Amino acid sequence: MDFLFYTHESKLYGLTIFVSIVAFQIVYVFVQWLIEHRRDYLFYIAYLSFVIVFGLSQYDKYLNFYPFSEIAEKNYEYIKLSVPLFCILLYFRFMREFLNLKHRRPDINAMVKKLEIFLFAYTLLSLFFIWLSFDIIVWQRIFNVVAIITITAGLFIIINFLKKSIPLDRFAMTGASLIAVGSIFDIVLNFLEFRGFDIPFDIHLPLMVCVIGELTTFTLGLAYKTQLVENEKLFVEKKFLTEKSEKQQLQLDILKLRNNLSRELHDDIGAQLSLARMLMSKARVDGNERVVDQSMQLLEESINKLRSVTNELENSTLQNEGFQKATEKLLNTIMEFQPIHCNFYTKGVEKRLHLDVEYHLFRITQELINNTLKYAHASIISIIVLGDRDKFYFIYEDNGLGFDIKGNGRGKGLNNILQRVEELGAKTEFITQPGVGMRCEFKIDYEHSMQKA
Repeated sequence: MDFLFYTHESKLYGLTIFVSIVAFQIVYVFVQWLIEHRRDYLFYIAYLSFVIVFGLSQYDKYLNFYPFSEIAEKNYEYIKLSVPLFCILLYFRFMREFLNLKHRRPDINAMVKKLEIFLFAYTLLSLFFIWLSFDIIVWQRIFNVVAIITITAGLFIIINFLKKSIPLDRFAMTGASLIAVGSIFDIVLNFLEFRGFDIPFDIHLPLMVCVIGELTTFTLGLAYKTQLVENEKLFVEKKFLTEKSEKQQLQLDILKLRNNLSRELHDDIGAQLSLARMLMSKARVDGNERVVDQSMQLLEESINKLRSVTNELENSTLQNEGFQKATEKLLNTIMEFQPIHCNFYTKGVEKRLHLDVEYHLFRITQELINNTLKYAHASIISIIVLGDRDKFYFIYEDNGLGFDIKGNGRGKGLNNILQRVEELGAKTEFITQPGVGMRCEFKIDYEHSMQKA
């Protein structure tokens, strides 16, 4: 029967194994506390420490393990009947903190709190009886009554809590149930041994097994809780990135809408009004000058208003500070909201360009960046603007996926770029193929690109 801790030697081996397992768990939980600084872990460490005291208190041969061995030996029977319930008191305190019962289940929290007060009163009373050397047989009966009340109340709490529990709670309740079952076995076996029944194994073996089972469920529950925290963290990060992406896309959509509206006003309505003015000028040659003058005046006012609306829609930085400053601000905004690095290099372009030229350059830049962000999945964007004596050079590069320009179907964005470059009197060259990035470059006459005085 050695394997059942029936002899004193096997009891010592079994106790050593049990204490070692519990001590290892204490170290593990202490490390977790150092990482997270959770108060419930401290209660669990206190509970495990008294579990070790409980294990030692059940064997009078091992009282030398105690710091005050003489006092322990004299009051051995009282200690044996006090420590187990104090362990349960600490376990209840840990469970209240671990499951956050105060906020999640105030009703259950109130019941557990009352049970803690009941057990704490019993512990104080036991110390008083030790001092009075109270009759041990009577105290044994008191212990049995208190233990039965505690276990019954504990099982009632577990059943009620499980009605509204989450998966994490079930780990904790499984551990608590194991403690309750082990305690019932321990009380019954103690009673039978006290009545003279021959128990063919160590009466504390079932309780020890159940305690180890509780340690296992706690570790699994802690691992599950850590995974929940990680999942929640990933969810929050993903939500943040999604919101950031949506915000960026919204900004691009608003900018594109403004650009389209501005272009529509400038290129469509403006062209029509200019044509009307030209026709009216021709009508003036043919006569009916009064009507023509009035019409010309109205047309001039319309054109001025159109220009005013167009200017309002255009980027104020572009208008006031020029293409270079506007582009720098645009790239800084993109790097703030997107995981991409943007390089912007200029040389030989110290003077302002003609406003129309700067406007087209900025819109071309916006469209190229928009295509890169949407389709290329690039990590680097480079923009180079160079000026020499005769020409103005614009170069745009990214290290993205690239595309087949022949099979691309010349989407709307690409057509807008080509059209604007043509309006600048230049020809666009695209150097790209799938998987090697993209390069767009063109050059315009520097003389015609200077800002008019």
